[in-house]
Amino acid sequence: MLSDWQLLSQVFTAETIMTPWEEVLCWDQDTAKEPVLEKARHQFFDLLPVISAGRVSGIIEVREERYSELTLDWLVSRDTPIPDLIDLFAESSHKGLLVLSRQEVVGVVTIADINKMPARTYLYNLIAELEVKLAAAIHHHYDGDDVAVLDLLGKTETTQTIRAMSPSMRTTGVDIGALQLLTLSDLVNVLAKTRALFEEMDFRSRSHVEDQLNGIASYRNNVMHSVRPLLTTSHEVKKLRDRIRRAQEAVSTIDKYLNKRKLGSVPAAVLPPDKDDSHEPAG
Repeated sequence: MLSDWQLLSQVFTAETIMTPWEEVLCWDQDTAKEPVLEKARHQFFDLLPVISAGRVSGIIEVREERYSELTLDWLVSRDTPIPDLIDLFAESSHKGLLVLSRQEVVGVVTIADINKMPARTYLYNLIAELEVKLAAAIHHHYDGDDVAVLDLLGKTETTQTIRAMSPSMRTTGVDIGALQLLTLSDLVNVLAKTRALFEEMDFRSRSHVEDQLNGIASYRNNVMHSVRPLLTTSHEVKKLRDRIRRAQEAVSTIDKYLNKRKLGSVPAAVLPPDKDDSHEPAG
């Protein structure tokens, strides 16, 4: 059975974030080059496709003013999942690619497009699935004892706020349990401090847990807030790729734990939009 993030990778593809071909600026070799190149610079385009005899024959990388013949490494299918597209950018020196549908160029996708909403939506759901399933695993391991979880975390701003809120929430019938009010960083911290649980999930050590999950929380907040781009420079794409892989691997690992015990994602912290999670797991 596919995880949610695997299903969503079939929905959020290169086609969902590309610039459609009809909106792409091109230079026809039968016309003057400099005015088109100047327009591309002015509009901060990364790529300028070159047209010869009605077909794309090459690519000009605008900032470098570097021309390349059109080769297969400049092409990507419109059905390429966003995580696979990020992999391609991480391994390539190209800042953009031409998007194909069958044998026809239908758009251009660049590294900058990773900041668009469909890519954010994919990453949001990947991290949400990690948060939901990690909460479920912790809930099962501690047999629903939220107090034990809060005690493990100690006196932090989050745990003190939860303890203060819980009585009134119970009284008014809106209590959902302390576990669902914890941040992703808190959940990772609980896992890192619970040897029996992380060993059952085949993590080697506390540091292994933190190495795998550290930093994902910061991307969670960047995904949530449109004023915080996922990428501020093209050089960050490899770090993003690595964090996505870690999140995917963590979801698969926790899935195995839950499936062994025939558990679903019972208590779920479903990323409320106002819950900032910018701190990293405690060491």
